[in-house]
Amino acid sequence: MPRRPLPRRALSTLVAAGLLLLAGGGAATWLLIDIPFGPIFLTAFLTAALGLLLALAAGAALCLRRRGWPWRVPGALLAALAAVLAAALLILKLDYALLPGFDVKRGLTADQWRADLTHLAAELPRMHPALFELVPEADFRAAVTRLDRAIDSLDEPTIRAELARIVALPGDAHTMPNVFSVNLDWHCFPLAVHIFDDGVRIVDAGREQRRLVGSRILALDGTPVVDALDAVAPYLATESEAGRLERHGYMLTVAEWMHAVGVLRDPGRGVFTLEDEAGRVHEVALEPVLYIPVIYWGMVRKVDGDVTSIAVKNERRENYHFELLPDGTLYFQFNMVVEDGQPETLATFTERLGAFADAHDFERCVIDVRNNDGGNGGLLPPLVEFLAGHERINRPGRLFVLISRRTYSAAVMFTAMMQARSHAVLVGEPTPQGPVFYSSPEVLRLPDSGMEFLVSSSLTPASPLCDPRRSITPDVPVAFTWEDHVRGRDPFLAAARTYRHEPVPPAPAGAERLAGRYRYDTLRVLTVTLAGGALRLRLDDFLPGSMQTLDTALIPDGGTAFRAGVPGLRLDFPDLADPGAAVGEARLLWGACDRTLPRLAEGERLPLELIRMGRVAEGAAALAAAREVYRAGIPGLEAVLNGTGYAHLRDGRTDEAVAVFELNVLLYPESSNVYDSLGEGYLAAGREAEALANYRKSLELNPDNRNAAAVIERLGR
Repeated sequence: MPRRPLPRRALSTLVAAGLLLLAGGGAATWLLIDIPFGPIFLTAFLTAALGLLLALAAGAALCLRRRGWPWRVPGALLAALAAVLAAALLILKLDYALLPGFDVKRGLTADQWRADLTHLAAELPRMHPALFELVPEADFRAAVTRLDRAIDSLDEPTIRAELARIVALPGDAHTMPNVFSVNLDWHCFPLAVHIFDDGVRIVDAGREQRRLVGSRILALDGTPVVDALDAVAPYLATESEAGRLERHGYMLTVAEWMHAVGVLRDPGRGVFTLEDEAGRVHEVALEPVLYIPVIYWGMVRKVDGDVTSIAVKNERRENYHFELLPDGTLYFQFNMVVEDGQPETLATFTERLGAFADAHDFERCVIDVRNNDGGNGGLLPPLVEFLAGHERINRPGRLFVLISRRTYSAAVMFTAMMQARSHAVLVGEPTPQGPVFYSSPEVLRLPDSGMEFLVSSSLTPASPLCDPRRSITPDVPVAFTWEDHVRGRDPFLAAARTYRHEPVPPAPAGAERLAGRYRYDTLRVLTVTLAGGALRLRLDDFLPGSMQTLDTALIPDGGTAFRAGVPGLRLDFPDLADPGAAVGEARLLWGACDRTLPRLAEGERLPLELIRMGRVAEGAAALAAAREVYRAGIPGLEAVLNGTGYAHLRDGRTDEAVAVFELNVLLYPESSNVYDSLGEGYLAAGREAEALANYRKSLELNPDNRNAAAVIERLGR
């Protein structure tokens, strides 16, 4: 006897039941999403998913039972959605790597891995601007050869780790595996770890392991935690001890990684030796979970579980925010150097901060970049110029920058620039990078495995290139303990509030003889000034928006020696020892840099300095005479001059703009853009024939230049 189909009322009941399950499970999932682990969360998620599947399937059947295409079309659509959802849930249960878009590749042959290794060995030197300056080429090639010979005996997670070890060889923190990519095929223990000054602690944990929060990690599978951290070091590049503490602490939780470096015996299970807050030592066996929810939980979600201390938590609002605290602190939280998605630009924010500072009394200004992981460094010069130039903000002993091991990339640039150009006192932990580093990473994707690596594409100098620092150390170091964290204390901010300023020692007798200009190199001038009994030095390359300018105190350090406000930089004036002698030179010592700076003659000016002063024709002629020196010595000079020319255009100084654009054509005749800009300058000057010739040249060099083509068409020639 054939089965009778469910009556419409029953189908309607199933639709309603499915929607109720979707609503209940969805609400529970939303409430539990902060920690997406454990059977409770999984039950809520599956309840919502199965409720949606039931509603779709019953709705499809209900529509298809009715006659006519107006019902059949939505019925077919609902049935298709139900089938897709059912397939997705089944695949997610069996293996998430089968889902479209996840692109996780397993089971590669040895030949495929060797092809990926060959690709990496060819592309990494091509993409990185200074690979063999950071690691000897012989060492790089030897590492590639060793892995090539070992591939047959290694499992896939270990091969992935060994590829990462090769990428880590230059010690460049921006050159690393793309940790946001699911094709790493990682599984992680549901723990968040922070290395405090008093040990490695669990600061957050999956729902089933909440009791472990606060425990000190002593060992992993019997390997002491210190040795486990050392085992990770060759596989993930860091540039300083601070960087190691931040990055390698995270890597303790990646199961495949810890197995590949020989710490875990079984990547599917880890035995943690823990000491709880009462001092009791015990072992806990944990299983790792899929990397997808871990990416969300540990990286995308901005606030960690029950964490209370701002030094670990960082309750982000906007990327930049300020407020006047009750104790008179003007607090500026600077979370990212990014404008996209913000309610205002950084320039508008800066204006608003300045207006507030002018209208309110405050005891100190504290700029917090402890959790700023970078962004667009090109946005920084106007902000730094404002902060350094604001008399009520930039006061000795009253301006502070809070830094930590999480202050990264463009935030390190900001820190270096503030240290070099203002009275800022740095408070906190050392930064993970120094002021000169490689950045602007591009993606290197391996063809067979799909593994992705980030590879630096350019040098980012926020200080003169001879600055040897691999980390920026605070003027006021701050220890951060578990007790501070659990009680919600902020010792960083407390240190700024209790800071006592020590005046700079007065300049010695005869210091007026030091005042003057010294040639640092063919591009830069170091100027020493004496005002109010205090010496200052300024190093200037005369480039608009330069990040390598120094403007800092020059402090007596015994005899003829002086130290700068920037750590490690020293000047010696040998002629100062002779009371009757004129000071003819300065000796600069900074890391491995040891150079003599001759004193410039009165009125002597460098080419870019002349251009800045408005003596454009004179400066352009001098710059043209030394074109090769400037092309080699100033990365991005073409863009700098282009920007200078357009600044003159905006100011109505058309003739000067044209002179700068003409200079750029002289220096960079192979560039399409310089001809385009010169054409615009000529148009502004009413010289249409010359403008047309330059737009044609620009289009010849770059046939895709739509602006040039449009102007040529508009001029009707």
